[in-house]
Amino acid sequence: MTCFFIGIIVHEISHYIMSFLTYIKVIKAEILPTTGEQGKLSGSISIEEINFFQPLLVSFASLFIGTYIIGFILIYIFSPAVNYTIAIILIYIGISI
Repeated sequence: MTCFFIGIIVHEISHYIMSFLTYIKVIKAEILPTTGEQGKLSGSISIEEINFFQPLLVSFASLFIGTYIIGFILIYIFSPAVNYTIAIILIYIGISI
């Protein structure tokens, strides 16, 4: 269950960052996961809708930022001067995303 905790935080922060970059007002933000009605962990970001393109970017933000983070993790892990303790932590984060 805690394996997905970091992934939920990264997911929701990516939506929040893209809202900031596209000048969309965030109405409500729950970055930390909460247990929902069906017992699942989730977070949420509520934004005001301005036009079609801006909310579309916010929707795909977790895909863009998550892919970038996983790419960074892979580059670090396969580098010649890798610190294995940090590599294990980064693998954990990569799996949770």
